[in-house]
Amino acid sequence: MGGGSLAPPDPSLCQQTAQGLRYWFVSHKPNDPHKSSILTGDPAISMHRYSTGGREDNYHCYLFLYRGTAMGFLTEQVINGRPPPERFNPEPAFLDEAANTYTMPICYIGTPVVDIGALYERNPDGSRVKDARGHERFKPPEARTDYFVTGLTWSDYEAGRRDRFPSWQVQAEMLALWPSLFEGFFGDLPSLHFGWPVAPAKTRTRMVFGRDLQKELAAGLWLAEGVR
Repeated sequence: MGGGSLAPPDPSLCQQTAQGLRYWFVSHKPNDPHKSSILTGDPAISMHRYSTGGREDNYHCYLFLYRGTAMGFLTEQVINGRPPPERFNPEPAFLDEAANTYTMPICYIGTPVVDIGALYERNPDGSRVKDARGHERFKPPEARTDYFVTGLTWSDYEAGRRDRFPSWQVQAEMLALWPSLFEGFFGDLPSLHFGWPVAPAKTRTRMVFGRDLQKELAAGLWLAEGVR
């Protein structure tokens, strides 16, 4: 499912969390243009962003990997177990012009994570196999075992299954890191990675947990069975 690296890039391309964890942005182009990652100095901690790539129903799903715990999450609303094509959130993102911040509430965690890169046949170097006409070749359906990255499918989700935290401690540690790593996808790190100019007055993306989700987390409703 991915992970971090103990060999970070130049320190000027990194940022650091309040806990002292260094992190940086990584693009997976050209092999996986629909995926980007925030890697860290701890190989067991990372966050990944996947685009589903559809023309009408494209959405982004995220994966937070933390020392053996895998947690998917979304910024879009879930209707009947699946994100809708339109962008609507029960707690919409909002722009604070005075503070120059754009706040994105996270309302859905424990969700399936879809990796469309798992649909394609691969060469030994990780690039996608192409046919004689230059079209990328798909794997047969039975070989697409990593399409749902954590193993949780939308059918599972509709049946009420969720990925959960194994303990209060892991939940607390993940929640403490979550905003910094997520905001890394939208801050200066991508510009630094690609060598683009960093705009000094750029609006800063800020992540918060949705109000209902905060209450559920405080009540231990996202802990694994037997831990609550």
